[in-house]
Amino acid sequence: MVKFIRIFLEPVSMKASSVVLSAAFAFVVLVGVVWVGRYPKVQTAGARVVAEEDLGPPISKTGPYPKAVADPTEFDFGLMALSNEGEHTFTIRNEGDADLVLVARPEDRTCQCTAANLSTPDPVPPGKSVDVTLHWHIRSPQPQFRHSAVIRTNDPKNKTIRFEITGKVESALVLRPESQWDAGVLSTDEPSSVSGTLHSGIVEEFAIEKYECANPAVSVTWEPLSDQQKDELKAKSGYQVKVAISPDVAVGSLNEKVKLFTSLADSKEVDLRLTGTRPGPVEFFGPNFFADNNILLMGEFPARDGKETTLNVFFRNFGDEVKLLKAEQKFNSVELDFKPVGKTGTGTAQRYLLKIKVPPGSPQDRQRKNSEKIDLHFNHPAVEKVRLIVDFLATEPAK
Repeated sequence: MVKFIRIFLEPVSMKASSVVLSAAFAFVVLVGVVWVGRYPKVQTAGARVVAEEDLGPPISKTGPYPKAVADPTEFDFGLMALSNEGEHTFTIRNEGDADLVLVARPEDRTCQCTAANLSTPDPVPPGKSVDVTLHWHIRSPQPQFRHSAVIRTNDPKNKTIRFEITGKVESALVLRPESQWDAGVLSTDEPSSVSGTLHSGIVEEFAIEKYECANPAVSVTWEPLSDQQKDELKAKSGYQVKVAISPDVAVGSLNEKVKLFTSLADSKEVDLRLTGTRPGPVEFFGPNFFADNNILLMGEFPARDGKETTLNVFFRNFGDEVKLLKAEQKFNSVELDFKPVGKTGTGTAQRYLLKIKVPPGSPQDRQRKNSEKIDLHFNHPAVEKVRLIVDFLATEPAK
């Protein structure tokens, strides 16, 4: 209990009074600090307040005492795949003179993915030991895994022992380049190619069983990595993968999904995006048209109104009139009109107008992977097929 202290001051000068008051205030503050210091730190657990020392087993005030010894207290599992589980057993020895009591609380861990279990709930006699098994489950991607659990003891010099699990987490299969393989400017005379690897630093052996690609101009081959390649990649198994694109691929941008099927149940399918550009004697110009990948961005507009835009198309190296033979669409969402304008001022190119119209109708989302892909077939011998991508969003009118 805190006793209140009354301080009686005799009439003194103003200066002396200030000195006395300052001394009195300092004394009261000192009493408060001493009083607060008498009590241990506490933590709130729900609605109740629990002293830190009460979280572990009781510690004798007079002795004899146990001595908890654990070495090592950290385990590095090396490399593991996402969703895998593991466990490791540590040992705590009692090198003291009394029974060692241990407590493993679920709250004393850094993550729900880690749990610590004692091999026995009984006290450990002097000279004996107990096993502590840490179990972990890698549920989320994290390049560096580091989690721990604490064991509380009745050793006054070692009240808590922290056991740590560390390592690296990696997907069972690693694709390099990671997702997009860019073949660059594609040749018009011979097949173009781009290559990479599909490998594993975890699995001793796996197979690529087949591949799929909607574009018949794309083919995929693979062969096992050499020992040197595996050493460079720190891989246990893997393949050198080569994607080839034939020269008769459509003029314009190439943007295809290639799917690799493997023998691993947890990584049955691996996707990569193949990109590139095939040049040709044709050029498209217009508002919101991006020639690097032949994409026309028409933006967002009310479906009931529709929208249209016109591109200028220039053809070279052809003496006859260029005709649009047919247009193949994935979703048949647009209407096309192709007509000649005439030769350019220099007479080296023919100019045409390509009108692209989204007619009024129902709402439709033709953005990104759902964009409209149009293969334009011409009678030009060097531009037999050109792929355009039209990206737009036709929405419901606001109410």
